[in-house]
Amino acid sequence: MVKIKLVNNALLGSIPTEIGGLIALKSLRLQRNDDITGTIPTEFGKMINLKEIRLKNNDLTGTIPSEIGNLTSLTRLQLQSNNLTGAIPNEICALVLAGLTIFTDPGLVKCS
Repeated sequence: MVKIKLVNNALLGSIPTEIGGLIALKSLRLQRNDDITGTIPTEFGKMINLKEIRLKNNDLTGTIPSEIGNLTSLTRLQLQSNNLTGAIPNEICALVLAGLTIFTDPGLVKCS
């Protein structure tokens, strides 16, 4: 499997940590489900082939895991319209220099 696209499906609950086992995955699109809750699993950092993560318009909380910085092929990270807090980790900011585009809410501390 190289792509998961579950957009506008009224999914609810948290993202399972087992998702980290999908190492061949290139695209993860779970946006606009409103009721996906909990934190972003640190196991995202194991999916080294991911090129895009789209989690916007959900109800995710907590901080952005620094392990996402392991995804050197990542070109798009959409996290806006959630309830995330804190700063974008330095490990992810380093990917911006390599061409990553990040979409977040104004309340998060951006890369400098």
